[in-house]
Amino acid sequence: MLKRSRSMKLRSLSAVGWVLVCLCGAALNSRAVPDAQKDAEEARRSLRQQGFKTDLSDFDFSADHETAIRAAALTNITHIRPTVLFQPCGTECVIVV
Repeated sequence: MLKRSRSMKLRSLSAVGWVLVCLCGAALNSRAVPDAQKDAEEARRSLRQQGFKTDLSDFDFSADHETAIRAAALTNITHIRPTVLFQPCGTECVIVV
């Protein structure tokens, strides 16, 4: 009986210890979030001043005329030859391709 109560005390103390460690970690982490966001914004501003593109709107995704024609030929292949998955072979039957 004595060993059981001693192990129960150790378990409860360790549980309380873990709860305190978690609470302290959460408190420290919650204070660090605004600093991290501020640091990220500062880094982004610094990179922009150095000439780096940091936003998608900074990039030009348009293609020249020749590349646009080639891309259209690749992406519009279904308009050239439509896919036919069923070919009728009678009044109530089809061939599945």
